Amino acid sequence: MSDKTQQALREAGIVSFILETLETCKDHPEIIKKAMIAICALAQNHETLNDLIQAGTCELVIDTSCEHLENEEVFHQFVLTYLAFSETPEGLSRFSNKMRSTLTEYELSAVVEQMNFIEEMDV
Repeated sequence: MSDKTQQALREAGIVSFILETLETCKDHPEIIKKAMIAICALAQNHETLNDLIQAGTCELVIDTSCEHLENEEVFHQFVLTYLAFSETPEGLSRFSNKMRSTLTEYELSAVVEQMNFIEEMDV
């Protein structure tokens, strides 16, 4: 996605729209997955990533997706979203802290295992 497109989406309020969608549709795993796909695409731009972090996206993604982690597609996109946010120290810290306080040990170990698998595939 080009920087111009990113800027236009930010100016149009895409971050708040995605967050409202996550909050409103938290019982719909397919919508949560698609929202996380959009978040990952937007997070490729450093300014937009900072906007997402400041808007509380890390916490909201975890809160809305933790009930659907048994869904393989939601789980995979959750891990990709975590990796996108881990590109900045603040994003990594906020996402990691919320995960540790919300997910079970089993879920945390599954996330780490999937993350390692994805990172190995990228090499």
